[in-house]
Amino acid sequence: MIEFADKLKIGKKKTLDPINVSRILKELSKSGIITYVKIKNIQKLSRDPKDDDYLAVAIESKAILVTGDKDLTILKDDMMKKFKISIQTPSEFLSNE
Repeated sequence: MIEFADKLKIGKKKTLDPINVSRILKELSKSGIITYVKIKNIQKLSRDPKDDDYLAVAIESKAILVTGDKDLTILKDDMMKKFKISIQTPSEFLSNE
């Protein structure tokens, strides 16, 4: 969990303290808001290798991946065809509610 927390950034310059993120994630897990998944393998799918972790989680959990990252949004059609997962921009996600 700390490994994920170390990667979590809000905005371009602001970052969250990994210890606080870890605590938040534990509380969300207890309440059933989030679920942990075990990743069987991480495939090279994105042109940015750092994004492959996020794609692996989305694929394994069948989650919607909400991002503004162009390295991920460019994969939108392929991910739906191959893995049945949706990649959406924040505005697309909010307009679907």
